[in-house]
Amino acid sequence: MVLHSKKRRNGLLQACEPCRKRKLACDHDTPCSRCVKRNTQGQCRYHPAPMTRAGPAPASGVISRRAPPLEPPHLPLAHSEAFHAREHRGDEQRPKIDGPVTISESGLGHRSLRSSHGYTTYFGESSSSAVIEELNGNLGMDGGEVNVLPSISVSETKIQQSTEVLSHLQNAMVLAQFFYRWLATRGGYIVYSQVYHIWLAEVNGLFKSAAVAGGPALNELTRVVWQNTQRTMTCRSSTPVSIWAKQSSLRWESIGLIFSALGLMAGTLSPQDPIFTSNPGERRDRHALVTLMARLVHECIGFCRESEARNDLFLCLLYESTILLGRTVGNTSAETWLRVGEVCDTAVLLGLHGEKSVDAQTPFYLCELRVRLFEQIYGYDKFLSTYLGRPPRISYRHCQVQQALDLSDEQACLPEPALSAAISRLRDGWSPTGPLNRSSWRRVMSRQSLIREDILGITLGSFDQDLETRISIVRAGIENTRQDFPLFAKMDPDLLMAQLQESLLPMIPGRNVPWQPLDAVASLCMHCDYLHNDFLLERAIVMRLKCDATKLITSAREVLRLALKVFQMKDFFCDFRVDMINLLAFYALPSAGVLAIELLKQNTSSSHDPFLPRSEIIQQFSILVCSLENVGPTEGIYSLCALGLRAMKRVLDVLLAPPKSSQDSGTGDFVRASLDFEHYLASQNDTMLLEWLGTTDFDYRVEN
Repeated sequence: MVLHSKKRRNGLLQACEPCRKRKLACDHDTPCSRCVKRNTQGQCRYHPAPMTRAGPAPASGVISRRAPPLEPPHLPLAHSEAFHAREHRGDEQRPKIDGPVTISESGLGHRSLRSSHGYTTYFGESSSSAVIEELNGNLGMDGGEVNVLPSISVSETKIQQSTEVLSHLQNAMVLAQFFYRWLATRGGYIVYSQVYHIWLAEVNGLFKSAAVAGGPALNELTRVVWQNTQRTMTCRSSTPVSIWAKQSSLRWESIGLIFSALGLMAGTLSPQDPIFTSNPGERRDRHALVTLMARLVHECIGFCRESEARNDLFLCLLYESTILLGRTVGNTSAETWLRVGEVCDTAVLLGLHGEKSVDAQTPFYLCELRVRLFEQIYGYDKFLSTYLGRPPRISYRHCQVQQALDLSDEQACLPEPALSAAISRLRDGWSPTGPLNRSSWRRVMSRQSLIREDILGITLGSFDQDLETRISIVRAGIENTRQDFPLFAKMDPDLLMAQLQESLLPMIPGRNVPWQPLDAVASLCMHCDYLHNDFLLERAIVMRLKCDATKLITSAREVLRLALKVFQMKDFFCDFRVDMINLLAFYALPSAGVLAIELLKQNTSSSHDPFLPRSEIIQQFSILVCSLENVGPTEGIYSLCALGLRAMKRVLDVLLAPPKSSQDSGTGDFVRASLDFEHYLASQNDTMLLEWLGTTDFDYRVEN
């Protein structure tokens, strides 16, 4: 190595370009030790400081704001579609990125600084650090290296507490065979299946040796987990997924993700599944198991916070814990709402709202994991905002909602050149043949989430300027979204259900493979969500413009009809119990509430609306009541379903009561109900509708 002796104007030795850009201390060798460790010796170059005078310069010379960029190393990885965008709002367009992914300093396409505990935080263009970075570039200065604080000390009390959590993981390993079955049929929820397999193998091997030695060995293993969690995870573009998974296997993030996956698995399955009945003489309680996993996940999140672990796996854990919370305490709880806020804040802190790309420190599988993760966070934010009638936390106007490629977990983790071959077979990000996977359906749903944000802007927004124009644009966007669906997503849901009842495995259009239960459920739920978008828009139009409700009634009838028809196949989809219950809570109840309002209005007047067939709707209400009675008190969504059940029973009592022969004297009561309805409309909250339906006295005859 040769010491680089050129100095800057301040008398300090100059740093190489990679160290200067990363604001790290350089030892001024050629190549420096940091570049040697990163195996990037070819990039270790020293450029003249821009402000250093090297002799007379032309009068017209302009000082460069930045040193010339280094030529990025060639990467054979390419997204055929990193972000598919649609135009549906006039001259405003979301960016579309085609071609190879770009190389950036951080893999997230943004300025970043490493915190005192090692994790990278995001600083955007408006931040003070952006100006300072430009100033440093002009002065030829490097930012130096932020001192890393010593490891956080862990008390013995905390060791004992965390050892108890770790012991539950040892007990949970008996469920590994069921978890493997789950991964084989459904894949990983966010984290790849292969990563879970490696984690389980590593943890199982360590527990076998720790259990032999007894308690002290388990305590020592707990200390190792704490030490690993406090270390920063490092990665290079050449790091295979197996190495990345092994270095993260004994951390509180990965342990929490195992607990989370087991909880999500147990919460979805039927109580008669072998996972709960396989042990002779011992029957596992499904609700108790899910509740235990949720508590352990909460503990692991706390350990990660204490260790200052802010990374991709921690964000995965936070997000999955939100789903688990919704299934235990319900989506209406304050705990769930606050947890979603932490998820969104952490995603922005880590810069996942910016462009995600492959770079020297980011292999393809890690980049794709970030894309999948933020895509899910963005969609869940819109779902919960719709469900609770609250403003969303993340907007596509300030972020890049890239779409994950239509690749399976196995394909996303392939080494080169198999990975490039798999990507090259995609067409506009879609796989032209073969089985569907979670990413296939998430690509479809992410487009609907973008539309949902626009609908929320109309529903919850306070600006009336150009409202009708905005409504027309969004309505066209809903239709364009459906036209953009791939062939498998356009299949008529009624036809799909008919084929499923006739044949166990009909063929998927355009894929030439049979429908699997997961794909069928995803397709039917996707169609319900598509109709729900139309319902929400029509409801917003009635609320904001006070116009005729005919289109809203038509939309509500279609949502209710499809949701109830899918729920009637709950025995066929017995392994997707949560999805079936969610159909009732998220789609059937809001639409039924709107139809109930209209029928109650019709019930007190002599007019008849041909778009509101009384007999058909009352029959659907009866089916809905029977369906809601199947929701048990251990479900996270039980409180809402119980509220809806009470309301719909009351509505049926009023609608089916014998007619009163005397002159109508209940005008005042109906006016009061109508005024209450207007108050409900102003609240944009489905729960208030159900409360109103269940408490308002519509039947004036009881009072008279």
